[in-house]
Amino acid sequence: MGRFELGGSRFAVALLAVVGVLVCVPAAADARGGCASPGKTVVKSTSSRVFKRGKFHTDLGENEPLFYACIKGAERITRLNPKGEFGLDPLTRAVKIRLAGPYVAFGVSSIGAQAVVSEVDVIDLRTGKMARSEQATELGEASKVVLTPRGTVAFTFYECVVDPNTHVCATPIQRIFQVALADRRGRSGARALATGADIEPTSLSLSGNTKSISWKQGGATHHSPIR
Repeated sequence: MGRFELGGSRFAVALLAVVGVLVCVPAAADARGGCASPGKTVVKSTSSRVFKRGKFHTDLGENEPLFYACIKGAERITRLNPKGEFGLDPLTRAVKIRLAGPYVAFGVSSIGAQAVVSEVDVIDLRTGKMARSEQATELGEASKVVLTPRGTVAFTFYECVVDPNTHVCATPIQRIFQVALADRRGRSGARALATGADIEPTSLSLSGNTKSISWKQGGATHHSPIR
């Protein structure tokens, strides 16, 4: 699982010391019916498709949809919901699923014994194997995900400011947003590009040539190359 450090952050995740290592098992393949299998299409590109079919019951007491992805014309279907510590994990929101080239990227909530950890996963649909798994936050959620045909992923997410006495989100809740990028330079994990309450999380975008990303912070547009 990819990690990145936020040096000097005063809102460091308080639960880090008590959360065990979560086992992230690559999504299983389900070859029934190939990419033309029945199911409601959620996202599609010229070469790939993501659809949902069926539901599962989580330990949080909710019925969550099962998501699958495939390359059009191929027989391989890959389940996106990974198997975590307590069974299958729910995708955070279907609108965060992105397709590019042979890859699919999505936000997922990994349910652990002490916390629900938000991750951004990337799967190579040619093999059905996990290409990246980047931990975003333990006290928040990924806000937007962008993906290149090379498997590079960038995302915004938020964390709450933690009350040092209760070790949970302070009241009233204050959200701190961050921009992270996992490219060739960040093979060991995503790197933080920006942090602040003034980041516009949905402003994250990929350039037309997929060689840089941009986002808005404090009313100004910022850029970072993809290496």
